[in-house]
Amino acid sequence: MKLIFSDVDNTLIEKGKSLSNEMISAIKHATLNDVEFIFCSGRPTYNLKQIANSLLLQGIELNYVAGFNGAEIINLNNNETIINDGLSTKQVHEIIAVLKEVQVEYMIYDEEVIYGSDTENEFIVFEALQNDMKLNKLLDVSSSIKVLAVEDPKTSVEKYKLIKEKLKNYTVLMSTEFFIEITNNNVTKGHAMLKMIDILDIPLVDVYTFGDAGNDFTLIEFAINGIAVGNATKEIKEIACDVIDTVSNNGVAKYIMNKLGE
Repeated sequence: MKLIFSDVDNTLIEKGKSLSNEMISAIKHATLNDVEFIFCSGRPTYNLKQIANSLLLQGIELNYVAGFNGAEIINLNNNETIINDGLSTKQVHEIIAVLKEVQVEYMIYDEEVIYGSDTENEFIVFEALQNDMKLNKLLDVSSSIKVLAVEDPKTSVEKYKLIKEKLKNYTVLMSTEFFIEITNNNVTKGHAMLKMIDILDIPLVDVYTFGDAGNDFTLIEFAINGIAVGNATKEIKEIACDVIDTVSNNGVAKYIMNKLGE
């Protein structure tokens, strides 16, 4: 084990909570054993940097974070952007036109600000609060790392299928029952992982990935050691090499400690 490339929400962190003491201890144990630990999430890199900075108080120094489903990877040591595969203003216009057609709300991102089509939508507000980012009304369309569509869980799968059909030149994934992620084609967590192991010169056999949802599919599929938490979707469990305990039971933390030896 030389690299851990892991999803965050519902894999390392329970919804609405922060990293548990057990998970923090496991991350520290991994880094002390010279294992590179990289958060790879649909969350903005701004928020992932905040989480990484909070770990400094525990004596844990992470080197990289991969946000927006791998569309942006930051070197935390010098704040250098290693990978940025965002959407142009023209692309964002094209995506929003489709989202308006299928009647879903949406948001785009600046470095520290989320711009939402409806700033009172509960899911848009949740995204801003979860990531500790400002929320402003979207008035002028601009470039963005990704576009995040939101829809009530009762109808989200139907809307997801419509959006995916109309935006065939983009990567369209469901990360939760109410979030539909839209990024450039071939921008996925799995592709980000492959880019990073090339940069870090780490063999794929020494990489361990963890995930739970649709936007983790390639992260699990591309890895030799692709692992699903117990609360993962059926789709993710079916392609994983192993299924471990749930996020609520600190499955990833237990796996790391067992693998590396406590």
